[in-house]
Amino acid sequence: MTFENHIYATLVISVVKRYFNFIYKLGIKNNNLIKSFGLSEEHPDSFQSRIREKIFSDPRLEVKDSKQEISLEEAEVLISECDQRIKEIIEENMVLEYKEYASKYNDLMTSIIIKLILYAGITYRAIRDIKFENVNKIHNTICINSYIIHLPNKLSEQLDYYISIREKVQKDKIIFADTLFIGADGNILNSKTALISNTLREFMGRGDLTGIIKFAVIQMISKGVNQSILQDFTKVGGDIYKYCQEKVNEDKSLSSSRYLDSKLRSLETFDML
Repeated sequence: MTFENHIYATLVISVVKRYFNFIYKLGIKNNNLIKSFGLSEEHPDSFQSRIREKIFSDPRLEVKDSKQEISLEEAEVLISECDQRIKEIIEENMVLEYKEYASKYNDLMTSIIIKLILYAGITYRAIRDIKFENVNKIHNTICINSYIIHLPNKLSEQLDYYISIREKVQKDKIIFADTLFIGADGNILNSKTALISNTLREFMGRGDLTGIIKFAVIQMISKGVNQSILQDFTKVGGDIYKYCQEKVNEDKSLSSSRYLDSKLRSLETFDML
């Protein structure tokens, strides 16, 4: 799948789903289609499965390298999808017993985790290590790998809601997990990334975390974040950092040359020589 077609397909899936959900609420119903939205992605009759079958069976399209960073357009789609899912869950007022709403809880948690990774570029391992006490509601900050950072306002509000649900999950339990993100059973988050990968695959057709981590790291490098601090904070390895740095260098090569040239020509020795 070409880069442009990959973005287009992702946008189409997102927009079409919202459109049909909207007209369904207006009373224009297509029950079979709406039912397909709620089916597991692996189900052959699910909306995502049928759309992607069409996409991947088209010989004119090629699959995008899953190790490549996502684009800014894909990041925007991913954020929009996460926000929409969180908004729907909040509107449903998920205050009932968590056992009846385990899937909704997982949807809420994974959407917030994806947004946090997109923002900070941290690894899944770092996500699992965040302690509940690392969140400071008063100052709107979170401590990750000993670094205290401010959260974007919307993400902070969404995290506050998750915390309120998390407290209900652990209600009346004898053993409490001290990590911020916990499973629907109240225990520490599973070391496998299946939940998040499934959500990513549903939202944009690829389930790897590497693509969004690389996107975030590239954003930080382009803003001049020091390498040692960046790697210590995110816990990304040298290979990922090198890849991201090379991407930034490619994007800035022309502008960097122009910048350096202009500075050299401004030197007093330029006219003297």
